[in-house]
Amino acid sequence: MSIKLEISLNKRSVVLSAVLAIAIGGGGYLLLSDQSPLKGEIEIEPDCSINGLGRGTCMFHNSGKRSGNICITLAVQNTALVRDVGSTRVCSGNLKPSDVSQISYVITGMDGCRSPTNPAHRDWKIWCDLRRR
Repeated sequence: MSIKLEISLNKRSVVLSAVLAIAIGGGGYLLLSDQSPLKGEIEIEPDCSINGLGRGTCMFHNSGKRSGNICITLAVQNTALVRDVGSTRVCSGNLKPSDVSQISYVITGMDGCRSPTNPAHRDWKIWCDLRRR
């Protein structure tokens, strides 16, 4: 009998293909082959940036030994008010080892990054930071 198990490791899902053999007497065991997807690790790290209009990009690089993907949530936080002005979810897409992907995104609400005492002052980096949640 073949079964498929899904295991969550470090907030990432891994699909494990296994063979379950039922022996006489009702016992069983799990057999992992040399091609097991659990051998090696997925190591995908994002490098994200954003401009004052809310347009940004993330570069994802898989430096691991297995294919995989990740999704992250990015938020622009007004550091003076300690509140998010906008956020979005960005996913890498499936990356083989050594692959790189560039994903564009938009976060609305950048008007929340103006000076509380001088709204005409628009240097958003003084009032806000891009944060990974």
